[in-house]
Amino acid sequence: MGKVIEQLIRVNRKASSILGIKSSIVKANFYFNEVSRRQRIAESYYRGIMPYLDRKPLTKEQVDAIHQVWHSREGMYDIKWFEFFNSLHPTIGTEVCYFTPFDYWLTYMDTYLVPPEKSKVIDDKNLYDMLFTEVKQPKTVLHIASGIYLDETYGPLSDREAVEHCQAAGNIVIKSANGSCGGGGISFWNAEKDSHDDLERLLHRGGDYVVQELVHQHPVMASLCSTSCNTIRMLSYVSGQKSKAVTAYVRFGKEGSRVDNGSAGGYMATINDDGVILNNAVDFKNQKTDISKTYDGPRVIPNYKKCQELAERIAFKIAPFCRAISWDFAIDENSDPVLIEVNLGLTSMQFFQWINGPVMKDYIPDLLDEMPAERFPKNAFTDFVLRSINR
Repeated sequence: MGKVIEQLIRVNRKASSILGIKSSIVKANFYFNEVSRRQRIAESYYRGIMPYLDRKPLTKEQVDAIHQVWHSREGMYDIKWFEFFNSLHPTIGTEVCYFTPFDYWLTYMDTYLVPPEKSKVIDDKNLYDMLFTEVKQPKTVLHIASGIYLDETYGPLSDREAVEHCQAAGNIVIKSANGSCGGGGISFWNAEKDSHDDLERLLHRGGDYVVQELVHQHPVMASLCSTSCNTIRMLSYVSGQKSKAVTAYVRFGKEGSRVDNGSAGGYMATINDDGVILNNAVDFKNQKTDISKTYDGPRVIPNYKKCQELAERIAFKIAPFCRAISWDFAIDENSDPVLIEVNLGLTSMQFFQWINGPVMKDYIPDLLDEMPAERFPKNAFTDFVLRSINR
């Protein structure tokens, strides 16, 4: 009997070992695919935008300054990203060294500050009503999750009740609950213009969605584009016991568009420390436009400081999952900040730096010291594979 038990124990250990190896392979495959995806994203942005810039090569002094700051990460970034930002900010001089190369940010820093395997757990718009109770949000009409219809308090609804909720709201936006970007995964339905069949089709197409009433935005924000919900994209960064709203820019659509995303033809503009939107806006093709003609006087964002305070405060709620977060706030007709979206991972660092310069300058030295030194710096994949196997 004893020998049988010993044999069973050995078999169990061998099975556990095999399962452990399989789990490690699964993790390694996840990181391999994730890093590969991020490298493709960075390269896609570079190729998509660089042709529209007046290329400004780096000087020897600039290259020396870059090496001085980034010497510990040689081979882990492409220096062309410094030329990219040098071309966007031609008077930056040796301060160009404080930009974060976007390929390094996406592949290393972003995955360090926002680990994909953690952040994906909460990266779901259907969770916002539970997670962010202290900030105003668009009124939820319906949650659609795993084929289940839920009301704004997460009570179950039948198919008929779900349709009735939407019809009662009248004018709604239907957003993909996860995995969307660039304005994708967003649909609109208006009871006065669209049919019952259109609504049925939108609700029964499969996938997870949140259905919300539209935000009636403040005249200052609406003056940027009357057809889109225009937002403040704000970067918060948590380090230790401190949370800081690092920088922000305003996003607004091209007149006639329903979304404010740059990939949909929208614009970006700088916001100064007093919440004033500066008049030189730019699109994804680096085409600049003067927006002063569409508004009398300076555009001062109501309650801009409150947006900063909210971003800093609620960032702590999800800091265990992510430390660098891009928040999208609208400003409603009552001048209140309204949380539209929380962007976890792929935090638009290329655009924050495009619009506002080297925004992480004060944090990069400490962050580079904090992050573990990769053992195989010339191969971004290797570190992620080894890191997953050793967990």
